[in-house]
Amino acid sequence: EPWFSLVRELYRAETRTETEIKASGRDFTLIFQPLPSEGYVNIYGVDVTERKRAEEEVRAMSNRDNLTRLPNRILFTDRLKQIIYQAKRNKTLVAVHLINLDNFKVVNERHGHAAGDGLLKAVAESIQVAVRETDTVARLSADEFAVIQNAPDDAEGIAIMAQKLLRTVSTDFVVNGLTIPCGGS
Repeated sequence: EPWFSLVRELYRAETRTETEIKASGRDFTLIFQPLPSEGYVNIYGVDVTERKRAEEEVRAMSNRDNLTRLPNRILFTDRLKQIIYQAKRNKTLVAVHLINLDNFKVVNERHGHAAGDGLLKAVAESIQVAVRETDTVARLSADEFAVIQNAPDDAEGIAIMAQKLLRTVSTDFVVNGLTIPCGGS
């Protein structure tokens, strides 16, 4: 019955109309082409499931760093704006920690880009483990990471987190069987 009334309505409109529906776990675009002079409506269905999946994948990729899967600068900026807005409303603190890996270029030159990529992944994982679930970790550029510390208690809590992050990246990482010393500032 709902389809019948929709078709009747579109038939009277005398204009081509598209609508999207989900059926049996798939996405479809239905195209209604009324032909009043002929006395009927043509209805065409196109399965757009794969196109929608690809669009979603592209959208997700545009907000994430391809190597570490962390939020990139675009998503980081968006989250920071939201968190600052919430902090103003709730009268809480926000801290942003920027971490630059020391001598990262040397790692790439000495051990190759695969080792450099492995080091970046290992550092990303270590930083994520070091922060709370409510904090945001992002990769902003080649060797620069950022952490949004959401609602720290006070300046001392911010300083403690900064020291913890520096200790987290200032260690030896084992990548592809190589021990790579790392540091950060």
